[in-house]
Amino acid sequence: MEQAAPPVGVPPVIPVVPRATSWGSALVVSALVLALASLWRGDGADLGALSRLSVRALALVMTLQCLSALAFNEAMLLPLRRSVRELGSCEYYLLRTGGFVVGAFVPVAGNVGVRLAYLRSRGVSYADFAWATLLSNVHALASSTVLAVAACLVWWRLEGRPDGVVLLLTGGLFVASMTVVALFQRLPQLAGSPRLARVAWLRTLASATVRDRVQARVFMLSLIRHLLNFATFGVLYVALVGTPSAFLAGGLVYALTTPVRMVNVTPGNVGVHESIVALVGAALSIDLAVSLLAAVVWR
Repeated sequence: MEQAAPPVGVPPVIPVVPRATSWGSALVVSALVLALASLWRGDGADLGALSRLSVRALALVMTLQCLSALAFNEAMLLPLRRSVRELGSCEYYLLRTGGFVVGAFVPVAGNVGVRLAYLRSRGVSYADFAWATLLSNVHALASSTVLAVAACLVWWRLEGRPDGVVLLLTGGLFVASMTVVALFQRLPQLAGSPRLARVAWLRTLASATVRDRVQARVFMLSLIRHLLNFATFGVLYVALVGTPSAFLAGGLVYALTTPVRMVNVTPGNVGVHESIVALVGAALSIDLAVSLLAAVVWR
């Protein structure tokens, strides 16, 4: 018997990731791992930095990451309060954790699908979910850009002019962030256009508004999260390199690579995250092994 068509305006069910995509992700990971392995020294000196990681440093990293996770959770939860006020912080944290686990195997669709399915059962509409998700991610990108620009300026003042790659990444991140923020602010107007208004759940975004106070709180929570992660990378680089000056380099590496962690290209972004961190670290004259070890420990 022929299946009935889905209701008008309701997004289709998220499809299973095709086999070709899985193979493509595996090939990307393999290529990145082989490329990094070709740059790795084989004399064992690369792993020498790992012995510098003390229990105290690891304990500080874990503390910073716990606080960062709490700030991130509140930044994601706050925009949803208008739709489901009784959703608790612990409940949403468990939901996000489940989505993170699924998203490690099914990039993008897995994480979003888990959260969407649960929140729909709590009465959250597609439009409210989309708006809250966009709001959180836009402010996450904007706050990380503010941190990256500030860190780059401090580096310029203390260490001299950064490498051209660092300046290019900082400038590109700034332009991309400002473009995304501008488009987001115009989203209600765009959603009300005749072409997009044909889709029911998109049409409801035309009336989507969030108080400036809420947006300011989401931005501040996102900035606090990034500052804690900035400090985490700084602590790791100081421990691995052995010099206090590496703190700023580690934090700058984190700030410039934040967009990579916002979307999973491969399952868990394995290989992608480590490669980008290593390349940006190299532009700041940080040894490849140090950046790779920092990226792995940060996971």
